[in-house]
Amino acid sequence: MKYYKDSKIPVENFYAYIEEKNYSHLLIKQKKLSTNEKKKLDLAFKDIFHEHCYLTGDTTLLNEFKKEIYLEYIQGKINTITKILDIYNQFGEIEILDLLNSLDVPFDSNKSIEPQIKKAIRKVKGLRNKYNIFVSKNKKKEDLSSKEKYNINEQALNIELSLELKYPIDISTCTLGKWDSMINLIKKRKNG
Repeated sequence: MKYYKDSKIPVENFYAYIEEKNYSHLLIKQKKLSTNEKKKLDLAFKDIFHEHCYLTGDTTLLNEFKKEIYLEYIQGKINTITKILDIYNQFGEIEILDLLNSLDVPFDSNKSIEPQIKKAIRKVKGLRNKYNIFVSKNKKKEDLSSKEKYNINEQALNIELSLELKYPIDISTCTLGKWDSMINLIKKRKNG
C-alpha cells in the first residue's frame, strides 16, 4: 500500500480528507483497505496534520480536531457504560459492573447494586446531555462563522495574489509542504 506519509501530500487531498474522512485521499494508488491499513493511514495523517499545524501555526484546524476527539471520547464512554449495563442485565454477572470504576462511575460490589445501577444510568444521561450541549454550542459558533469551512480554491487565489505569482497554483499537484512554505512567506512579508 502506497500512501502519503509527510507534507508531500497534495493540498487538495489533505483538505478533502479533513472534510470527508475518506482514506482514499491519503492513498497514492486507490485500493480496498483492511482495518490495519486504515489504522496505519490514520497515524500517517496525524503526522502530516501535526506537521502542517506546526509549520503554519494554524490552530483552528487543531482545535476542530480536539473537539471531534472530545466528542468521540464522550460517546465512547456512553457506549461503554451502556454496554456494561446491558451485559449485566442479560447475564446478571456482578463482576462486569466493576468495570464502571474505570469510567468514573463508582461501584462497590459490597453495597446495594440497584442504587448504583441507577447512578450509572444517571451518569449516562448526564454524558448525553453534555454531548448534546457541546454539539449545540459548537454548531451555533460554526453557523455564525462561514458556511464553507475550507475553500482551498479561494485560499490558493489569495496566495497567488499575495505572492504576486505569475501562474495559478494547481491544488491537485501542489504539495502541502510547498503550500505551508508559501503561507509562511506571506506571514513573513506581512510582519516585516
